[in-house]
Parts: sequence; C-alpha cells; structure tokens
Amino acid sequence: MARTEWETAKLEAEAYEQEQKTAIAAEAKAVLDSWVRYEGQVKQRQQKELAESIIAKVTKELENPKVLQQILQQSVADVEKIVSKQ
Repeated sequence: MARTEWETAKLEAEAYEQEQKTAIAAEAKAVLDSWVRYEGQVKQRQQKELAESIIAKVTKELENPKVLQQILQQSVADVEKIVSKQ
C-alpha cells in the first residue's frame, strides 16, 4: 500500500511539474505575442507618419508656381516625344 501511495504522490508531483512548465510556456508565448503586436503597431505608426510627411511635402511643393511650371513643361515635352515617335 505504501508503494502505491508513493507512486501516486510521485505521479502527482510530475503532473504538477508539467502543469507549471505548461503555464510558464503559455505566459512566455503571451508576452512574445504582445511584443509582436506592439512592434507591429510601432511600425504601422512610423509608416503612417512617413506617408503623412511625404504627402505634406509634395502638397507644399505643388503650391510653388515654379514647380507647377516645371511639371507642365516636362509633361508637354513627354507628350511631344510620344507624338514624334508615331
């Protein structure tokens, strides 16, 4: 009888140890998943800020009459080049 009780106690201890290992692994996974989500949010915010910065810069450039004139001249030159090839 004592041997059976000892084996039962040993099995219960092993089961408890496995439960603890599983809990630690689950906690580590949760922390890593959270970190990945955070990194994704940071990257998304940085990309949004970069896009907004570029859009603001281009919009400001388009307010400059000299830039608009250059764009118009280049467009006309491109059209003339296409027409001359035909």
